[in-house]
Order: sequence, then C-alpha cells, then structure tokens
Amino acid sequence: MTRVDRRALFASGAAAALLAATGVSLAGAPKRGGHLRIAVPRAASGLAPEASAAVFETLTELTPEGILQGRLATEWRASGDAKTWDLTVRPDVLFHDGMPMTAEDVAASLEQAPVGLPALSRVDVTSDITLQLELTDGDPHLPIRLTDPGCMVRPARDADRDGLIGTGLYAVRHVTAGGGLVAVRVDTHYSAQAGWADRVDIVALSDPRVRSRAFNEGLVDTVLAPDCDSIKLAHGTRCLPADADPVLVARNTVGIPAATTSGDSRMAERFWLI
Repeated sequence: MTRVDRRALFASGAAAALLAATGVSLAGAPKRGGHLRIAVPRAASGLAPEASAAVFETLTELTPEGILQGRLATEWRASGDAKTWDLTVRPDVLFHDGMPMTAEDVAASLEQAPVGLPALSRVDVTSDITLQLELTDGDPHLPIRLTDPGCMVRPARDADRDGLIGTGLYAVRHVTAGGGLVAVRVDTHYSAQAGWADRVDIVALSDPRVRSRAFNEGLVDTVLAPDCDSIKLAHGTRCLPADADPVLVARNTVGIPAATTSGDSRMAERFWLI
C-alpha cells in the first residue's frame, strides 16, 4: 500500500476540506497576547521554514482558503505575452531595524530568486514602490511563484542573504540551535489579521521523539511531525489531520484556523492562544 505523505497533505489545499470534514474549526475568535511555543524539525541550514515565515514576507501569498492575494505587493500587471510584469509594493513598510522597504530591496531579492522562479532578464526600479520585471519566457503564473519562500524580501544591503532582518510579523530576539528562534511581535506591522501571540519560541529538534517528549512534558504548546508512538494524545490535545498519524499536535489552549494551505510553515502568525 502507498503511504500518504501527511505533511504534504497538510500543506496542500486538500487540508481545508479535510479539517472541515473532521470537525476542526476555529476555537473562538483569534485574540492577541501570550507566549506561543512550537517544536519543529531541525533545519539543514539557516532558519527552519516555520521560523523564516515568521520573520520574512513574500510579495504575494495564498490565504487559508487558497486564494492568491498581495502581501508586500499591492498590484501586479502583465503584458499580453506575460513576459513583462509591473509590480507595485506596499508603501510605508519598515524592516525590523526601522529602515524603509523599497522597490530596490524587492529587486535585489528577486534577482537572487530560486530555481523555481523563471529567470529574470531585466529588473528596472521605476520608483520607490514600483518596478518592472522582464522574463526570458512568458509566465502567467508568476504571481503564484512569488509566494515561494525563496522569494522572501530582504534588505538590498544583505547581499549574502544571511541576515535576520525582515518585514514579517515577528522580529528575531535570539536564534537557537537548528534554526529555531525567539521572536516578538512587531506592533507597528501593517497586518491586523495575523500575528496573535506577543512572543513566539520556535524550537528546532531533529529527533521526532525529542519533539514529542518536549510536548509531553509541557515545554511546548504545539509539535510538528511528532513521533506517533511516543506522543501522548491525552484529553486536551488536538491532532491534525488524524489521531492515528498526526502531522501536528496542539493543546486545546491553542487556536488553529479551520482552513489553511500552508499551516505547517505559517503557524507562528496564524495560531493563537485561547
């Protein structure tokens, strides 16, 4: 029998229907405050994906319902052949060090785009908040590709892409082993629809048994990719997508959106404490 990759399932649009079918729903309206602790798999290098998603932002994003919308970009328009794209970025966005984000920063980030993004033949910054991209081949799916974590926007001055200054809902206070972090919410962030916890600790541990033990001993509120044989699924815990082989286990003190397309990487900003 073919084994279902449940982590991939949880990160897909199919998760929304699955969660709805199993009765998992919003545990009350999200509210601000508290200290959210999450255990995740250790990163091979750099920040763990869950930590990176808390600190950095992309130009576009998929909503929990799987709808494409702007994040750092407010508008995008393509030429008829989809080879030329005009982008407008959100004004008055600040990096965590207080410096303004401009189209120059976006251009520098896209010029170091990952393999999954079509090669750019030209990038013209036309104002502080507008730029034009020329692709080697037309690509009508570029706005979706811009949701890729490799397209997260960093300061242009961070040429090596090794800094931890982003525009996300959480600013790094301390980096821990394996790509974890301690981060605090940026109260001046433009979003009022996410980033509920005042502080987020992301603990990166390579052994799923150790992650499960941290949950069992009350050291974390949520654990991603636990060891199914050692995790204690007692009353007061919630499993996604199923008790038999959960991708994620959380205490009932953690609020989780009913629908998500990338809940395994956006937990820090989407989950809240009840």
